[in-house]
Amino acid sequence: MEYLIFGTLVGLYGLYKWYQHAQQVNKHNEAALKEFVERIVPCNVEYEDGMFYLYNGMNNEFVAQGKTSSEIEKFINSHDQKFFISWLCDEEIVDQVKRMEAEFATS
Repeated sequence: MEYLIFGTLVGLYGLYKWYQHAQQVNKHNEAALKEFVERIVPCNVEYEDGMFYLYNGMNNEFVAQGKTSSEIEKFINSHDQKFFISWLCDEEIVDQVKRMEAEFATS
């Protein structure tokens, strides 16, 4: 009888410690995901008067401007802690600007 009670207590203690560990891991993963998501900047690209303008898609704040895709790429490379993606999340900003640049060069 004592062994049954002792075994139950050890089992419950093990479950409690496992739950604590799972909670710590969950908090750590949540913080890491939040930090990663904060580094993502979805951008809208506008082309006007020979200039590309990048705006943050979340709040329409101005991000950068440049005449060519290489100027935009230089800006993005200087901010290596951020991930600049198109608002539709289907391509990187540099690729979108290069595609737009080619479209406007042919027209």
